[in-house]
Amino acid sequence: MYYIDNNGNTDPWLNLALEEYVVRQLDKNNDYLLLYINAPSIIIGKHQNVIEEVNLINAGQLGIPIIRRISGGGTVYHDTGNLNFSVITNQTLKNFNKYLNFLKPVLEVLKDLNLDASLNKRNNILINDKKISGNAQFTSRQRLLSHGTLLVDSDLKMIKRLIKPENPELYHSKSTKSIRSTITSISQRLKHSISAEDVKQKILHKIFGESIITYELGKSDWIEIEELAANKYKTWDWNYGLSPECRINKSIDSDIGVINLEILIADGLIKSLSVRNQKLNEKQRNTFCQYFTNQPYDYVTIRSLQDKINKDASLNFLNELSWIKILLN
Repeated sequence: MYYIDNNGNTDPWLNLALEEYVVRQLDKNNDYLLLYINAPSIIIGKHQNVIEEVNLINAGQLGIPIIRRISGGGTVYHDTGNLNFSVITNQTLKNFNKYLNFLKPVLEVLKDLNLDASLNKRNNILINDKKISGNAQFTSRQRLLSHGTLLVDSDLKMIKRLIKPENPELYHSKSTKSIRSTITSISQRLKHSISAEDVKQKILHKIFGESIITYELGKSDWIEIEELAANKYKTWDWNYGLSPECRINKSIDSDIGVINLEILIADGLIKSLSVRNQKLNEKQRNTFCQYFTNQPYDYVTIRSLQDKINKDASLNFLNELSWIKILLN
């Protein structure tokens, strides 16, 4: 196995592109290990719906990016207190869906820290029945990526602010749903401070001992990785547009009485919007809905449309309401 050093880069778009590049482009006869730390970001699974998983208002106000990865599984929050680990190898019956094979060094490091950690049936690592690690896999051309997170000293309050609680009555889609779990971190379970970098070094020592075998990426490799990050992982079409079709039905109590909304979102766009309220006439409903039809369902767009509605005198009392909160909550 070779360790690929990402040179301490914390760019989440680049690190996700690095994973995919290693899976698809590097020598298939070798196994590779990545250990990296990302700046604050929200990472969703390949088949997930952004609007079901992420508190778009909090993420938008805090400027925290939402990025889709190539593997399945649930939504996770990355920050500098979280360690990401990835193993790239051949897809075999021995490896596919055999998470323990890849997580053994991690579990041994946790044991060395006197933490009673175990792997459950959902391939999460638990300490005292609280989750500290989620894992997922991706396969392509007989190559397998097995990767996961490790909450070392992450901001757990931020996770609760950014990831929505499950709400099957509000959202109707065929997306993969995150399974919400009670979480903890390694630092909370220890009597001394520890960083993600500390745990990274312990895992490297556990796997390689004193002699780390590294694979050096060349300048041309990094150019391709940067292009992949720019052309895929930073694009709206990948991160939002791939969200499965979703219908939202909600009733909101407001200053103008109950507002009933029906929204159809496909390809990340508001394909249709119906709004009903006893004070609205047909012309106002049509004018209002035209603002949103075929517009992206994201924080930046809804905030921009809110500004336009506020200046539209024909909408009267509608422009006094916070449509950011009504639509995105």
